[in-house]
Amino acid sequence: MTKANEFVEYMIDRCKVDSRLVSLIGPMNKAYDLMVTAYAEAQGLDVNEFEDQYARTLRACQKWQEV
Repeated sequence: MTKANEFVEYMIDRCKVDSRLVSLIGPMNKAYDLMVTAYAEAQGLDVNEFEDQYARTLRACQKWQEV
């Protein structure tokens, strides 16, 4: 795994537990689009399906963090 792939994977995971980061690098943001696309491509996933699933995951994680 390249360092670039490690970074993208780290950011994908980190966004799940850090709502502050999501507010900075969240949907409707160029960095978010690049990150999600890079991760999906590296994992061999359909980009649109992963983007939808990941957005749902982030919403659930943000609700969990608010409790």
